[in-house]
Amino acid sequence: MKSFTFLLLSVLLSFGVMAKKDDAIHIKSLDLNLQRVPGGLYMSQEITNGQYLAFLNDLIKQGRAEDALKYTPDTLSWRSALTYGNPLVEYYFRHPAYHNFPVVGIDVAQANAFCAWLTKQVKADPKLNLPNALCILPSENEWISASAPFLDNPYPWYGPYAYDEKGDMLCNVKVERIDENAFLKNEGIGSIWLTAQIESYYPNKFGLYNIIGKVAELTSEGYIKGGSWDNTIDECAITKRQEFELPSPYVGFRVLLRPKVGNTCPTYE
Repeated sequence: MKSFTFLLLSVLLSFGVMAKKDDAIHIKSLDLNLQRVPGGLYMSQEITNGQYLAFLNDLIKQGRAEDALKYTPDTLSWRSALTYGNPLVEYYFRHPAYHNFPVVGIDVAQANAFCAWLTKQVKADPKLNLPNALCILPSENEWISASAPFLDNPYPWYGPYAYDEKGDMLCNVKVERIDENAFLKNEGIGSIWLTAQIESYYPNKFGLYNIIGKVAELTSEGYIKGGSWDNTIDECAITKRQEFELPSPYVGFRVLLRPKVGNTCPTYE
């Protein structure tokens, strides 16, 4: 039975890797990819430190240094996760080595401010030709639809496992030691101890990476979905939600782009 499970898993992963290029929007100035998802919408990969820094730097160029400070992530939140996390407090958000890692330590207002700023960038780009676009946090239902759970399974692949037939991790989650399981190499240690780069592990069928694990993701209702690098695979199931309380190193966000919604632009004043 397990061999059949992994066979189906391999087929699904192959489908996910083959997402069409014309089913994506690429914002070159930010190196931001948004994949087409159900409903004629587009979902981004997780927003990175580098992309969020571009937002803050643009505010500073506009003479809005106070706003840039207000929207700066809470880097001290790393202290709640790791007793030895002081280097991350200083380096994770701003060091170039982490520019392609997901931004964390943000609250809902900061995520909404980024979305409003991104809306203006998209509208102003003649090459995109999306003058009526709107960028927002996805609703919980939109997030679930974009996550593409496979059949009745609460993951973007078949089966309840966080690893494939070779023992390689499918997602960045906390794996507990299971000595009797021959599929987990290194005696159950296959994940990494914090976040990973954006397009790592395996994509779902829409080309979205890290729906499960790495960082949990904010929704417009304030819930967080998908679990993080500090959650087990069961805790990351698509059907589950967590309450969002404070900025943390476990939570980031994606952006949902609606191509046509009239001329209303959200504000971050």
